[in-house]
Amino acid sequence: MDDRWQDDERLLTELGEALRAAEAVPAGVVALGEAAYDWRAIDAELATLMYDSAIDPEPEQSALTRAEVAAVRALRFQSQAAAIVLEVTDDALVGQILPPAAADVSLMSSVGPGLDAEADDMGYFAFRPVPRGSFRLRCRGRRGPELLTSWFQL
Repeated sequence: MDDRWQDDERLLTELGEALRAAEAVPAGVVALGEAAYDWRAIDAELATLMYDSAIDPEPEQSALTRAEVAAVRALRFQSQAAAIVLEVTDDALVGQILPPAAADVSLMSSVGPGLDAEADDMGYFAFRPVPRGSFRLRCRGRRGPELLTSWFQL
């Protein structure tokens, strides 16, 4: 019989080394896993950012208008088949899928866990609170193409 297995301290040391070696995943394996995960949405139609009110504000209000402009940021993502219109308020990110359709909407975040919401039959959905960091949206409708926005940050 091997003497290694008679010494409890040595056995525990070797078991600890084996566990640490199993936990250390090579960087190449992690990179391959991340690349494979990115391919899961290969069939999704990319919706690119076409309008952002923070970059391209709407024309100045008429001098006859007395109302103040609301502090709402508007964004529009467009693909060939559909669009996603978003408004960012103080407490929510609200949106609509156009043409209107019910869908499962996922918010994928770069700084934490993602969030899920359901768009109703008119395509409306909301996320509360407003997400932080970079994120993108994926809309999986019951009919029509899956949409995936480009990454953006508020």
